[in-house]
Amino acid sequence: EIPSPCLVRCLTPRAFEGPVRAMAAFAPPAAFSEPERKVLLCVLDALWADLGEEGARQLAAAHRRRDASEEELVAYARRPASACGDVIGALEVKVGSSPAGDIAELHALLRALASRAGCLALTGRRGPIYRLQTPAIEGILKSWMSSPVGKFREIGKAFKLLVGVVAMGAQPGQEGVNWRAIGYEAPDVVALRAAAQSPGSLDLAACRVPSLEAAPQRTLAGAGGAAPPDELVCDCVIVGSGPGGAVVAAELAEAGFRVALLEYGRWESADERECSELHAFRHMYQEAGNFF
Repeated sequence: EIPSPCLVRCLTPRAFEGPVRAMAAFAPPAAFSEPERKVLLCVLDALWADLGEEGARQLAAAHRRRDASEEELVAYARRPASACGDVIGALEVKVGSSPAGDIAELHALLRALASRAGCLALTGRRGPIYRLQTPAIEGILKSWMSSPVGKFREIGKAFKLLVGVVAMGAQPGQEGVNWRAIGYEAPDVVALRAAAQSPGSLDLAACRVPSLEAAPQRTLAGAGGAAPPDELVCDCVIVGSGPGGAVVAAELAEAGFRVALLEYGRWESADERECSELHAFRHMYQEAGNFF
């Protein structure tokens, strides 16, 4: 059951995992009009709402931790999505990485919700949606998410993904405004790069395959330029380097097995990694992590 008045607020870091994809070209940010911005802010605030003083104190009491004070937890619970930094800027950058057709659909949805007729058709209430009270918007979101109509469920899912970008995201080189409250510490990028090991031989190498039909090219990423053999012999093949596949591949390799790990994307060296969400979305996620 989805709690009210906050539909998706949580106290554990959310992992945005997905398949890897190199983004050769990246679109400029998507620009939202003023009515579209109003729609976004009111809907996201219904998803990630101010819990009120009493609700915030209850949340802080239920999740006491040594690394966060009660006041930090209360501030977290009182902070709606619209107060989580440069909300519109973050959304414009994120949405700008989507295919043109998806961007057009999102603009059409926002324009509809900003109009009386469009809002009535999509919600059963006269719009614009940003003139409705938060409880009414929460009810609309719940109805979308549980609707038997797939398109309505897609709309609800899109807004849930966008509120995650806003509430748990961060500007490059900065901590997210909600990170301390959920117990997440920003990674030490310098230390991570210093500790990283680059492939040095065919025992640990990356081979590029331009397509599923083509044979592997005789090129290696970061392995001294040695050409791979025409035939690779291994004990097991792991498909996908997500949180499951990566762990399984590492455990098997440490146990002495010869492991081939197949991934949809390119090899990214430690020097290329910024350890920031925006960089990861752009370069290490299929469709830049967009699913609407």
